[in-house]
Amino acid sequence: MTALSQFEQSLAHPIPRQRSRLSGVDSASVNLSTERASVTFKDVVDPGSVLRAIEAACYHAKVNTHEFGIEGMTCTSCVARVEKALKVVPGVIDASVNLATERATVHVAAGTVQTLSLEAAVRNAGYDVQ
Repeated sequence: MTALSQFEQSLAHPIPRQRSRLSGVDSASVNLSTERASVTFKDVVDPGSVLRAIEAACYHAKVNTHEFGIEGMTCTSCVARVEKALKVVPGVIDASVNLATERATVHVAAGTVQTLSLEAAVRNAGYDVQ
């Protein structure tokens, strides 16, 4: 089995080293000439799970990082509220907020999330974006 077919199978089909396929993935394919993978989902899927499956097949997915300031936080509960709001945005892999610096760092699957969506999530949680 080639590394390419192993990657495709690790996402969508059972292979000996992976007892069950990634839940929610309908199919996966890779184009070697463009160095791009295409994953089709049948359900809502945690982007972190998809990225872990890609990495388990010895590939690296492109991840973008967004950083921006947040105003109005006064305590750790505020931080938790903002992190939770950011993490539910589709395509967000991880989000962390620093109360002391009043900044958020958000890791997203490349091409899946626009900054405006992240800012809207913060505003909907009751805080301002710098």
